[in-house]
Amino acid sequence: MWESFVATAGEPGGLGFLTEQLSELVVINGEATAGPAEGSHAVDRITLRHLLLSGLDDAVHCDKTFTHYEEHDGKVTAFFDDGSCGGADLLVGADGAGSVVRRHGCRTGWRRR
Repeated sequence: MWESFVATAGEPGGLGFLTEQLSELVVINGEATAGPAEGSHAVDRITLRHLLLSGLDDAVHCDKTFTHYEEHDGKVTAFFDDGSCGGADLLVGADGAGSVVRRHGCRTGWRRR
């Protein structure tokens, strides 16, 4: 999947902004990296989602509204508004800028390391 990621990512080494007519507005040139695993990559969000979810059909459940989670003995249980829940070793909050997962984690004292 790494090869697919790199093949669909933007060129490394810079950052640019375009006008609504797709003319260059600002281009900031960065240093070229030694290889594809170095530096950062601009990638399409939908492409990245497909790559990350590849092979996880039985483990990832969509179209549920998360309400909260609880941690017990190193495990996490996520609860949803339809009354269902699911347990795992890891909870990934990939629910956007207004993340309910992140807000809940901050209320319970969880912090990034």
